[in-house]
This record gives sequence, structure tokens and C-alpha cells, in this order.
Amino acid sequence: MTRQAFLPILVAVGALAVAAPSVAGAAGPSAWAKSADAICKQANKDIDAIAEPKNTKELASATEKLLAIGIRQTNDLAKLSRPSSDAKEIGTLIGYYNDQVSVGKKLLAAVKQGDMKKAQAIIESGNATGKKVDALVTKLGAKACTG
Repeated sequence: MTRQAFLPILVAVGALAVAAPSVAGAAGPSAWAKSADAICKQANKDIDAIAEPKNTKELASATEKLLAIGIRQTNDLAKLSRPSSDAKEIGTLIGYYNDQVSVGKKLLAAVKQGDMKKAQAIIESGNATGKKVDALVTKLGAKACTG
């Protein structure tokens, strides 16, 4: 498998770690959104520092690193104080992030097995949750939480 063949999987794993779109026209960010932005900025920086894999072994290592970032990000977001007006939606968002961590674990297993076809199917199965994350994070105003 060529170096370029690994890039789409690595990009998809990274997207699972920080899946969320840009926010256009949102009201001023809440204290929660500002704190979430700080967490996502760090996650994005950590993801950017991961070298592009050249083989299956490096892809597995990169996937492990991305999964660890996603777990840390999810845990850090879950610890933030939630404004009462958004508490329910933030709880739902954290649930979606946890779902994405589960997808990431399945993806890592497939990559370690060298089953890129299964890995791609797992990525596609996580896309529906990614869309739900996109909608909620947009509403909540966490601009840095972009995929």
C-alpha cells in the first residue's frame, strides 16, 4: 500500500477525534464554548504533529495517537462546567463524542489487522454521528472544534 493510500484513513481518524464544523454567524461564544475551543485547539495542534504514515505499522501507530487525542478531548470536554441553558445539548454532544471514540477503537482494531476495507467501512459508519456532532457544536459555538 502506498503512502498516499494511508492518508485518507489518517484524515478520517483525525476527523473522528475532532469532528465538528466551523461556525458561521453564531452569537457570541459562551464560557463553555471558549473553554471547548481551547481544548479543541490543543487537540488540533497534537493531531497536526502526527507524521503521515508510510506503511501499515505507522498507520496503526498514528491511529493509536489520534484515538488517544480523541479520548483526552472527550474527557476534557466532559469535565467543563455546563451552562444550564445548554446542559442537555452539551450532554448529548459528549455522548456523540463517546460514540466516536468507540468507532475509533473499532477502527484501530481493523487497522492493526491490516483490514483497510473494514477500516473504511467503520469510518463510513461513524459519519452519521459526525453529522450530529456538527449540528450541535455549531449551535453551541465552539469554533475551534473543526474537523
